[in-house]
Amino acid sequence: MNIQKNYRIEYILFYLFLLIKPFYLKESGTMQAGDVLLVLSVVWWLGGLIARKQWKNWRNHIEGIDILLVAFVLCTAVVNCVGVVRYGDTRFILSSLYLAFCTMAVVVFRAYLKNSSFRSMVYGICTFNVMMQFVLLITGVGRYLFEHRYVGSFNDPNQLGFFLLASMFMMSIFTKAEQKKRPWNILVYLCGLFLIILSKSTGVALGLAIWWLGEGILALYRWGQKERISPGKMLGIGAGLFGVILVLCGIGIFMMRTMQLGDEYNLFVRIGEKFELLWDGGFKSLCASRGIDRMWQYPWNNLFGAGEGAFYRFELSQLVNTEIHSSFLSILFCYGVFPFMLVVIWVYKNIRKVPLELGVIYLAFFAECFVLINYRQPLFWMLFVTGQVSQGTGFRGTGKDAEIREKM
Repeated sequence: MNIQKNYRIEYILFYLFLLIKPFYLKESGTMQAGDVLLVLSVVWWLGGLIARKQWKNWRNHIEGIDILLVAFVLCTAVVNCVGVVRYGDTRFILSSLYLAFCTMAVVVFRAYLKNSSFRSMVYGICTFNVMMQFVLLITGVGRYLFEHRYVGSFNDPNQLGFFLLASMFMMSIFTKAEQKKRPWNILVYLCGLFLIILSKSTGVALGLAIWWLGEGILALYRWGQKERISPGKMLGIGAGLFGVILVLCGIGIFMMRTMQLGDEYNLFVRIGEKFELLWDGGFKSLCASRGIDRMWQYPWNNLFGAGEGAFYRFELSQLVNTEIHSSFLSILFCYGVFPFMLVVIWVYKNIRKVPLELGVIYLAFFAECFVLINYRQPLFWMLFVTGQVSQGTGFRGTGKDAEIREKM
């Protein structure tokens, strides 16, 4: 029956994980209530395979592409074990455990995505989660930390910002891949934008800006093709619209700074600081402010991996005692070339066939990942898994193959 097929216990546990994950009841880096639910979902899923005597055919349930991710986690375990022996910092072990946890999420998420009802529920939960953070804001339940930065139900403003951006990305991917019209997405995106502005996360704002700019360019291109407007006129119209947007943004920033509207240290001030840093010290100075400078100060670690812990070692870095604020560059520096290439190949295989309209989303995601570290979050990896939405071997399909995937 549909209830048994679409609302199995492992699915329900995963839904609860997505719903509860945003609520941080303990310190970051510790096991949260949502994380426990994900583990239970994995255990129930594996138990079902064993009960149905399907565990021997594990290759039918764990995609070959995810073996790359498993190999990556094993490599990180080796590098981090060396770090524990040398420096005695248990953070090394925790780092590999985070990645193993995310790998579990990837394996079951990919398996569950074969069910259309599951995909619809994930879309609905992502929509609900963004709006819930907005409700927490207007009811006064959401919290502010640091320089009066909004964190909602999280412990860190960048956690909130990434969660909002990732949720909106998944909403957009599911909507476009399934070719459905969901006009209410616009309202959700605007609420997400408002929350991101309050979080003052410049990295998330960068990803959001590139995403919406790319969407605007694609919409303008489609309109020009439909109306048969010449490329020269289209370029002129695009440049004019971009100029208008820049002027309006400039006026808005000027009014907020001169009239002191809202918080004096707002997102636009933080963005201005980044441009000033770029202007004064160049791109190298901007990278140093994210801790990326240790990649050229300690270059041998890019080959063999420094391990993810004992950050006090990098005293020459502008950011001592903390991690590199860049997802993929952090993986390269902490684990070396070979594990990094495993991740690159895994990402490429997941999104290599996505259409241009989804490529815009991943371009924005890569930009955000360059200045923020997110790879200890399951949503980071799950976003790449959803790339199969637009691929022939993913959600789409006809005939017998599609029927088989729906029954799994």
